[in-house]
Amino acid sequence: MSADNRRLATLGRGTNHDFVARRYAELRGLAPEPLGCDTLAACAEAVLAGDAAYAVICSVHPDTPHLLTAYHKRLFLADTFISPSKPLAIVTREQIHRPHSIGVFTATLGLADLSAWREIVVEKSGTIFDVETQLRRGAYDSALVYRDFIDRVSGYRLELEIDSPDDAWLVLGTKRAYRGALVASRNALD
Repeated sequence: MSADNRRLATLGRGTNHDFVARRYAELRGLAPEPLGCDTLAACAEAVLAGDAAYAVICSVHPDTPHLLTAYHKRLFLADTFISPSKPLAIVTREQIHRPHSIGVFTATLGLADLSAWREIVVEKSGTIFDVETQLRRGAYDSALVYRDFIDRVSGYRLELEIDSPDDAWLVLGTKRAYRGALVASRNALD
């Protein structure tokens, strides 16, 4: 990795990962444009190849545990932080008056009461953008997606806005931050 590489790698472009990584880059004075990767493993490989200095990943992403164990000898936690996510919403195709099916990304499953839908399709891999894509393809009547979907795509109505959860985020790099003493923010609980 070049000494001037101050770029982050994260999952996708326009995703929640991209949104939060940009905020983190601004806070830390890093390059403002993250490298958008298709998978968390690709983020890890970008750091190892020197294409990015760090990878920023959400702790609740379903691929995070596997990534942490698969790369535990080569990538290390460099930092952690708490950040709200992009606002979310449940949207429904306008022509559907009584939606029966809803698509949700596994990491967002508990954020809203879905009992009004007879069929809940849980997408266990990918991103919320993949849920949006499946909704546009007609795989389900409704979906829990980014709130800005309703502004980007016509033909859908807003059913419910969902407050952004505060997520724990992990920053992975090639240097280990832990050196025998607990690493924590001293003023986090003040």
